[in-house]
Amino acid sequence: MDLLTILAGIILIVIFLSLLVALLRVGLRLLLYLIPNAIIGLIILVGANVVGISVPIDWITVGFSALAGIPGAVLMILLYLLGFAL
Repeated sequence: MDLLTILAGIILIVIFLSLLVALLRVGLRLLLYLIPNAIIGLIILVGANVVGISVPIDWITVGFSALAGIPGAVLMILLYLLGFAL
């Protein structure tokens, strides 16, 4: 192998690792945003079930609550009360 091929390989590896680190950072920030929202939304949904509104707690309702936060959980409860299938 000549020096140019080795240098090109090293540059490609550095670029790949830089992109991988950038994606992991974005993913970590996204998780740090979604996890608290999902927990709060789940608490609201469980609270609604305790009160007597039997909203199904599944991946769709928790996922929507994680993305939208408290308004998402309230919207899921309202949609359930209005008769829309979740």
